[in-house]
Amino acid sequence: MSSSNQDVPMAPPPGPLAALSSSSAVAGQKRRRSPRPGPEEAGPSSARAVIAPQPTPDSGTDLRPAQRQRLDPGQPSTGLTAPTTARRMRATERRPSDWHISRKDVPSAARKTKEALEVHIRALWCLPDQNAVPPQVSAEDRNTYAARFTSEANIRTSVQDSLNNSGEFMLAAEERFESLLSTLSESSKISANIRRIPKPLLLLAFRSIAFFGLLRWAPDVLSKDPESLYNLLHEHIALKTFEQIAGAYGYSHIGTNLTVIRDYALMRKFYRNFVFSYLQGIAKKEAKMPGAVELSHERENAVKRRNELAGKRDNKFVAEAFHADFIWSVKEPEGHSDDECVEITNASGEKEFVYEIAEVEGRSTKYTTFYHDVIDPRTRIEQRRRGQHKKQFRRRVVPEEARPSRFEGEPLPKKVFIDYFEPDFWNNFSIEDKARYIENGIYIGMPPANLCKRWQDVVEWKGLNRDQMKERYGDEVLREYTIPTVDELWQLQQNLVRREEEAQAARERQDEAEVRTQLGE
Repeated sequence: MSSSNQDVPMAPPPGPLAALSSSSAVAGQKRRRSPRPGPEEAGPSSARAVIAPQPTPDSGTDLRPAQRQRLDPGQPSTGLTAPTTARRMRATERRPSDWHISRKDVPSAARKTKEALEVHIRALWCLPDQNAVPPQVSAEDRNTYAARFTSEANIRTSVQDSLNNSGEFMLAAEERFESLLSTLSESSKISANIRRIPKPLLLLAFRSIAFFGLLRWAPDVLSKDPESLYNLLHEHIALKTFEQIAGAYGYSHIGTNLTVIRDYALMRKFYRNFVFSYLQGIAKKEAKMPGAVELSHERENAVKRRNELAGKRDNKFVAEAFHADFIWSVKEPEGHSDDECVEITNASGEKEFVYEIAEVEGRSTKYTTFYHDVIDPRTRIEQRRRGQHKKQFRRRVVPEEARPSRFEGEPLPKKVFIDYFEPDFWNNFSIEDKARYIENGIYIGMPPANLCKRWQDVVEWKGLNRDQMKERYGDEVLREYTIPTVDELWQLQQNLVRREEEAQAARERQDEAEVRTQLGE
C-alpha cells in the first residue's frame, strides 16, 4: 500500500480487472430480495384468457393447472370436480406456482372482478392491509370440519343452503364482523375498499361462515392442498358469497363483470392464484420469521422513496447543467439515502409523522452535506414553483443523532468516484474492491468539502469534466485515500488468473469422474 501523495500513476496498469470475478464482497453484493408487495395484477389482454377449464363431474378428465387452453370468460361452467379426480390431484404434490396466473393470462374484461375477489377474500379473512398475515390453522380445525362433508358437491349445496337461511342472528359472526371494521386503516387502499362494501351484505358473508360452525374463515394455505374438504369448504363459501355480494352491487366501487363471476372455472383459478400462490407465500415467510412480511413491505416502500429521490436529484443535475461525468457517477439509487416513517413532536408541540433520513453506509459527509444543504432545497423550490409539491404529505428530516438504515445488506453503488466514500471506509476496502472502482482511472467527483456547501461555490466547478476535476483538485482530495500501487494491482491480477485456472482444473476433474462413473470404471 501507498498513500495517494506518493509517486503513483493516476491510472492503473491496463487490464488488471480482466480476470476479476463478479462476486466482489463490496461492489458485487446482491440486493436482498423480498416477496412481491401484492398478487399479480391483470395487464392488457384480449377478451379471451389462457386459463384451463375445470373438469365437469362426468368428464373424468384431470386437467392440471399448467395444462391451459383458450377459455371464453363468458362460457358457462359447473365448476364441479369428480371425487375421483380430486383424489388423483391430492396424490400429486402441488407447488404454489401451479396455481399462479400471470398477467397475460387474465382477460382484460376480468381484471376488476379479480381485484374485487381479492378484496372479498381479505375481508373474510380479516386481513385489512398488506402487512396482515393469514392465520395458521390447527389440525383440530381441519379434522372437525372435514368430517362433516363427504364430497365437494355436498359442500356447494350446503353453502347455498346457508345463504338462503342466513337471516339468523349469530353472535360470533357479529363479533368477527365488528372486529374487522375496527381494524380498518385510514391509509390502506385495501381497508378503503372493504369499508365501501355495504355492511348488510358483508355481514351476510360472515353469518354464512358461522353457519358451518367456523369461528373464522381461514383456509389452510400451508397445507398446499386446495382439494382437501376443509379448503374446498372455504373456497365455495368465498366464491358463493362473492357472487351474492357482487350481484347486489356490493363491489360497484371497484367494478365487476357478472358474466365473469358466473364463470366458475375462471373464478376458481383467480381464487387459487390469490390464496394458494400469493398468500401462501406470505404465510410461509411469516412462519419462518415473525415480522418478516411487515419488514419487507417497509423496505419496499423505503426503496421506492429512495429511487424517487435519486430521480429528482438526477433531474436537478441535468437542469442545472452539471457535467455528464458527475451526473453519471451519482445516478445509482444505491448512493442515496432511504428513510423511515416515525412520529415526532414538532416545534409547535404537535405530533407529526415524518420520514427520518437514514445514514448511507460509507458515503462521505461531503456528499451528504451537498445533497441536503444545496441540491434538495433548490429541488423543493423548483417543485413549488411548478406546482409539483402538492402531494408531499410528510417531510424528510435529518434526525438529531445519525442512525443507520434498518435494512442490512444493501448493495453499495458501483459507478461512483473515489471521494464518494469516506476515507476510512475506502481505506478498509480490499485491493480487489479498490481495483474495481479505479478500473477506468483514478478520479474524483467533487472538490474539497469547503467548496460543496454553498450554491455560489458549486457554480464554479459543476461544469468540469473528470479530467479537469482531477487536475484541479485531485491531489488535495485524495490525500487521505490509500490507492493500490502498480505492484499490488499486478499481483492481484496474477492471483485472480491462478484462482480461475485452479477452478477450471477442478471442473475438468469432476467431469472426468462423472464419465468414469457412467462407464462403470
